[in-house]
Amino acid sequence: MECGETLEEAAAREIREEALIAVNPNALVFYALSSLRDMDQVYVSFRTEVQDLQVGCGPECVEVRYFTEDEFPWNSLAYPEMVGFFRLYFRERRAGEFSIHLTHLDASEIVRSTYAIGEVKHVRQPRGAARST
Repeated sequence: MECGETLEEAAAREIREEALIAVNPNALVFYALSSLRDMDQVYVSFRTEVQDLQVGCGPECVEVRYFTEDEFPWNSLAYPEMVGFFRLYFRERRAGEFSIHLTHLDASEIVRSTYAIGEVKHVRQPRGAARST
């Protein structure tokens, strides 16, 4: 993240920089948070629909493509531990029901907590304004 960015703005910027895809930060839906202890990294994942299917490689990537589940390169991911994550996504996509996932990965195990959610609601109000229920 850059100074002054929201998490969604940072994700949209990274998508634009790496895959040359313009994504509206307000259209991103939180999907997963993964802590990779052995790498000292945290991955945040969002879902969204992309209007313009054109993609390209920014300076930090080697290849950018869309894949159907049948075309997905299961055996050639840079991070093989992500196979389970992508299988989970495709399973939820087929079912048309998504959850939120919190995952901890380390050398000995993967621990995933899944939270079922209903409708996603976005509320904007000025700071200090009384909230209505």
